[in-house]
Amino acid sequence: MRFTLLSAVIVVLGFSGQCGARQDFQFVAESVTEYFDGETGEGTLSQVISIVELPSTGSVHPSSGFSMAFEYDGMALNAVDVVPYDWLATVCGGGPEFFDVQFAVGGCDSGVTVSVVYGFFCTATIDHTIYTESLLVTYQADSSVTAGASSPVVAEFTFGDSCGFPPIQNVVVHGGASVFPTFVDATLTMLPIVPVEYVSGDCNGDGSVDLADPIWSWAELFERGPAALCVQSCDANGDSVYDISDSIFLLSYLFQGGAPPVAPFPQCASDLDPVLGCIAYSSCL
Repeated sequence: MRFTLLSAVIVVLGFSGQCGARQDFQFVAESVTEYFDGETGEGTLSQVISIVELPSTGSVHPSSGFSMAFEYDGMALNAVDVVPYDWLATVCGGGPEFFDVQFAVGGCDSGVTVSVVYGFFCTATIDHTIYTESLLVTYQADSSVTAGASSPVVAEFTFGDSCGFPPIQNVVVHGGASVFPTFVDATLTMLPIVPVEYVSGDCNGDGSVDLADPIWSWAELFERGPAALCVQSCDANGDSVYDISDSIFLLSYLFQGGAPPVAPFPQCASDLDPVLGCIAYSSCL
């Protein structure tokens, strides 16, 4: 066990002299589209990175740690945080016992390295045919570049072994040996939006808040109905999430004397939410 743990630490810090047989592991980066404030340039984007063992390996190869290195086009985006996600946040009872993140490392001005050992005192190993989503990466728009921008910001995300000094290799640790994954790279896109006047709760955009709005929301969310152009107007309860709770909130307001939709209501006003966005709302023109 001591040899296995030591090997894992050596591997994730980029000094591995062991070369395990290549298995069908993949590091998979999520392609994401989010919004930024076209006036101030402010906005955030969150991306999930997964570790997947493909079924073609014929058997399971549990991991005890991994190291990861990736780059992105940093002209208008900056990675500001990387945290354990999903299963990794709870491994060994409270997250990995060794978790090291480095930003803007040697050889990669817009690069990030992550080195992880699940446990020194717990014996956790992870089956990546079941547990896959591993890291949550948060980016911020560089407002010095994006303020006043009218065109999308697009950044290509790539895994590679050139970040860090010495370079951190992309490996999964199995049985104390390095297993080298294949990669699925990604595209990160941020779209500019400018404040648009709207009325909260008016999801169908007809200028009134009535029964037609929760019906519209239900159809869009669960029956592949038409999509609202002003998603912010559908967020009647103001939690920055457009889901079934908004329809329930509206029904409560309309028929049970519940609280009214959050501002702006009942008069038109602008209130930019970069998470949801409002592309167009014609009833306030």
